Amino acid sequence: MAGPARSAASLFRINPAGRVTPLVVSLTLVLAALISLLRIGRDGWSVLLSTGDVIVLDDARRRSIADGVRHPLAGGSDLLSRFVAELALQAPPTWVDGTFVLLSGVFTAALVLVVYAASAGVLPRTLQRLLVSVPLLMMPLAQDRWYGIPAVLGWQLLYAAFWAILWMPPSRIGRIIAPIVVGLAAFCLDMAWVLLPLLLLRLLLRRDASGYAAASLLLAGTAWQRLADRDDAPSSLIPGFERSVQARWIAEALPVTVAAVAVLVIVVLAAARVTSPRWLLAAVAAGHAMVLLAVTSTAAAYSGTVEIAVSMLLIVALVALTNPSGDLRVPKGAGIREVGTWLPVAGLTLLLAVAWTRDLSFERTVVEDAAVQTVSAATR
Repeated sequence: MAGPARSAASLFRINPAGRVTPLVVSLTLVLAALISLLRIGRDGWSVLLSTGDVIVLDDARRRSIADGVRHPLAGGSDLLSRFVAELALQAPPTWVDGTFVLLSGVFTAALVLVVYAASAGVLPRTLQRLLVSVPLLMMPLAQDRWYGIPAVLGWQLLYAAFWAILWMPPSRIGRIIAPIVVGLAAFCLDMAWVLLPLLLLRLLLRRDASGYAAASLLLAGTAWQRLADRDDAPSSLIPGFERSVQARWIAEALPVTVAAVAVLVIVVLAAARVTSPRWLLAAVAAGHAMVLLAVTSTAAAYSGTVEIAVSMLLIVALVALTNPSGDLRVPKGAGIREVGTWLPVAGLTLLLAVAWTRDLSFERTVVEDAAVQTVSAATR
């Protein structure tokens, strides 16, 4: 048992290399604001608000947060979005939509910083940590409306909570932040329970106060979600799976084929030891992604935004498989083997960049439903 235990313990390494400097914080916040500004269409900020966002804003106008969380949306009480809505309503009426979106971008930027710091223990290279954190701001999913909108904060929190559980911060502030992120995810989403096995593994291997605090908050949040009344009881698996596959993905065979080939190439290179794959991290991340997708696909009130957490976890798996065996700086006179060890992670970086720029090029043809138009009109 010593071998498996030692291998599992490698997921929970104390590594101070993930320290976030004020410069990194500033750049991340600026990037979040710029990306939010890039999403503005010809109809203004309101087109970036989903139906769920509009409902949250309407709830914030009519009742308190405590009353609002007792009327959960599909997937959970959405506590963080409701809190952001309360802040946004402090702005002048004509600025509410924009403030709501911008504040969501700020909270997303904070989660990016958490993931960047938390991933240092298992992904020591800066490029790898950027690959598993920055896409939270950019979402390379070919879904034009999923950038910085409040409706996705819960799923972004769930992904950040995955890293918060793996995080063994050396600083006191880190040991405080980690359980808070896990707790927020649990009180925002009813799917946070999928992280319980990973958290139990951490407690088995690393019995620390931060881990116990995270476990307590996760259990409390899960219990809270079970007490809430919502209509997302499991339905048949096949219709749910059909809902999880977006029509855009089905209609565009070429991008799907390219993605499948890219994943296959990465797996083959890892199996051939061209890279130094971190198989355990890849398996844990991919496993959580598959469980999350399988469980949410059977919910009657399923929301496609779950693919944010699923896709980010799959990106983690790919980054783990493309782990270079040496320094990313290739020495002079290096052979094919030395050069090849960093090409996969460079290729993955390029693919994510292409996916994001391709998404930015989509024409903004979002059509608001009647509820969105009604509530948005009241804020203009």
